[in-house]
Amino acid sequence: MSISIAGIEFWNELTEEIKDSSNVNQFKIKLKKEMLNKYKNEENAINLGRRNQELVCFRDIFPAAPYHFLVIPREHIVSCRSLNKKHISLVERMVELGRAVLLDQGITNMNDVRLGFHQFPFISVSHLHLHVLAPASQISQAMMFKFTPGSDSFITVSPAGCSCLLIHSTFHRSL
Repeated sequence: MSISIAGIEFWNELTEEIKDSSNVNQFKIKLKKEMLNKYKNEENAINLGRRNQELVCFRDIFPAAPYHFLVIPREHIVSCRSLNKKHISLVERMVELGRAVLLDQGITNMNDVRLGFHQFPFISVSHLHLHVLAPASQISQAMMFKFTPGSDSFITVSPAGCSCLLIHSTFHRSL
């Protein structure tokens, strides 16, 4: 498994408590929480992706594809199960920011992009985050099960156009 440069740099800033974690999965969860907290409200996010008043985008520290970003709202929202009608425009802006970052990276084929949210039991951090993966055709085989469209664990979002639709019925029920 490869870790991005940002992940390596961030490793040096971690507390000893996290470095001393004996359980690898526990360590990964703590590391992800630290990353989300660090980049949610700080200027550091600019070095990893994009940010604005409402959203932050940065590289996933455990990438499943050559380009794997997370888009998070600064406002705390627990997960995609917490979304309702008032969040539709927020999700649309998250998608727009994710697409903009991909375009910045030279990714123009939006047909080979996967966007979506995890839900239990695949949530390691209780803060809404949109996964932006490209090319989707190059998602690692070892990670594919976590990013399968239409599965109960990954709620996909349409990357096309401004009016994104969450494909999964859980979101539609909450509307």
